[in-house]
This record gives sequence, C-alpha cells and structure tokens, in this order.
Amino acid sequence: MLKSVGEGSDTLFWHNIWVGEIPFKEKYNRLFRISLDQEAVIVDMGSWNQGKWEWEWRWRRNLFVWENELLQELINELQGISLKKGQIPTKDNLMKRGMNGQGNEKCVLCDLEAESVEHLFFKCNVSWSIWASCYDWWDLKVAVHTMWCIWIWRNQKIFKDGADTKEQVVELIKFRSFYWCKTALCLDLVQDKWRSKPTEGYMRMQQQV
Repeated sequence: MLKSVGEGSDTLFWHNIWVGEIPFKEKYNRLFRISLDQEAVIVDMGSWNQGKWEWEWRWRRNLFVWENELLQELINELQGISLKKGQIPTKDNLMKRGMNGQGNEKCVLCDLEAESVEHLFFKCNVSWSIWASCYDWWDLKVAVHTMWCIWIWRNQKIFKDGADTKEQVVELIKFRSFYWCKTALCLDLVQDKWRSKPTEGYMRMQQQV
C-alpha cells in the first residue's frame, strides 16, 4: 500500500501508515528508537537538491553495521516515492492551496497572528523567546538548528498530544548542535560544558591546534 502524501506535510514519517501495512516505527523500530526526528512529518525528513528529493537521516549516534543494513532496506523501500515540491507548509501556504484542514490561519505556537514563514520563525513571540535563549547561549551560530527545532515543535503541537515545552526545545537545540559539531566537524567536546557555554570549550580547543 502506498498512500498519497502530496508534499508530505500532513503525514508523520515514522508513526503513520503510508508505505506498506504497518508504520515504519514498528517495521524499523531499531532505527526509530535512535532517530533524532521521531516526530517529524515526511517533508522534514529530507530536502530538495537541484529539483531532486533527497532523504536525510539524523541519529543519536553512529550506526552499527547491521543498522546500516537496516537503513538500506528502508531506503530501498522508499525508492520510487516522490514528493510534490512546494513552499514550507505553514498555514498561509496551505490555505492558498485549499489544504488547511484545521480551518484557521492562526499560528500554532502563539495563536495570535496568521502563521506565515516570516511570522513562525522570526516574529512569533514564542519563537522569539527561543531565539533569545539560544542567542544568550551561543550568539547566532545555531540558527539552522533553531529553525529546524521550531518547525519540529510546531508540527508536534499539531500531531502529538503532550508537546515539548519551550525549555525542552532549547535543550533539544543544544543537543542537536552538540552532536552535529561532534560528528560532522569531528570536535572533541564534553556535553555538559557544551550545554552551559560552548564557546569556552571551542576556544580552548582552537588554542591547542
């Protein structure tokens, strides 16, 4: 079975049944448990590159050999599946396409103004408080992780009961940025020090190089 998912903005990648007969979180439970994107909708599990959709995977740690084989099995199952390319599916964009099933255009986070990309990420007072916390923590160097986590949190509030608090979102931003710097940049970091003030550890390491 293959469910039509359009842009992939209304279907949870791991939780909903959209390929086969059972959700991926059950069929590939090991991968689900170590995924950093357990609550992500399909469109948040990849990106467009020169007009082609590419899946992106984020894990809590490096995969073991047999887990890589399991991932390849999942990738094979996803072959041939394509998403419709479009804008970020904020409520204003969904309403333009007649797809806003919630029936209102208010921002999911603040419930005060119409939800647009500009409002959601930069003008919403709830998002802004998260930006402020991250700026105090590490200036503006975690901008990508901040935007990503705000978007995940926004979808969490729509699709899942018991969404995270603002404080938990800030901690998630710290967690994601820590593992990105540690794995992608191969930096030798200590998580406790990173969570308090990352620049101190980073500057000390730079001096040793």
